[in-house]
Amino acid sequence: MRTQAWNVSIQSIYCHQFDIFHRPCEWVTSQQHVWMLATAGKGLYYRRQDGSRNPRPVDPDGEALHYLAPGSWRFVDVCDANPLHLVTLRLSMADESGSDPLTDYRLPERFTPERQAKLAELMRGMLAEFERGTLPAQAEIRRRLGAFLGIVWDLAETRPGAELHRLPGRCRNAVARLRQNYTERLDIDRLAQLCSISRPHFFRLFREETGFTAQQYLCRLRLDHAKALLRFTDKSVAEIGRAVGWPDQFHFSRIFSRETGYSPLKFRNRNLT
Repeated sequence: MRTQAWNVSIQSIYCHQFDIFHRPCEWVTSQQHVWMLATAGKGLYYRRQDGSRNPRPVDPDGEALHYLAPGSWRFVDVCDANPLHLVTLRLSMADESGSDPLTDYRLPERFTPERQAKLAELMRGMLAEFERGTLPAQAEIRRRLGAFLGIVWDLAETRPGAELHRLPGRCRNAVARLRQNYTERLDIDRLAQLCSISRPHFFRLFREETGFTAQQYLCRLRLDHAKALLRFTDKSVAEIGRAVGWPDQFHFSRIFSRETGYSPLKFRNRNLT
């Protein structure tokens, strides 16, 4: 656990609830930290990380809380006619350098019954405040989030050196710039300059450290923000496309459909994760 004091800003936070019905296998991912609380129904949660081809099934029957690290792929399979009811907390944060302060730490994917009960209570409280949508509610969300992260951080473990070696190192500044300026045009030369490496070296190293090309990474950042706007606002598809860096509505819809399997409007109507 990190002990020194530093300034951390919350870049985005969303908490919502929804039902998942049985549907074909759909692997999804996010660049945010995600906590998924299953409160009713029965299903199987499959997860794959670091390119693993062997997903690990987890049964969230009843109330169960799972943590999903940024970049992890998952699929939830509903096992019977009743929907699986989920409460989801999505979070992205950054320190003074623009980097995610949790990058160097390993967070637990499952929790003891006592801690799970407390975290679930805090998530339900944040959900209620999100649904209120008032200014006092925003302050209460921050208070509950502080308590939530306090528990999570207390359980965080420093990653072993072998894992840290695989995390973004030379490309940290490029990753931070993309996260902070995801609506801007991709400038490979600028990103390579921030990393103090040549353009060809940047292409190879960025993919090595993140698992994506810079273009793919930027695309996923934009899609994450677009999905949030589709779920939580009534903005039009054109407005959302412009807000995330795709001013051409048809280009935005084409990319969204290609990457998610759904048009923006169909995604909004299905309220998928």
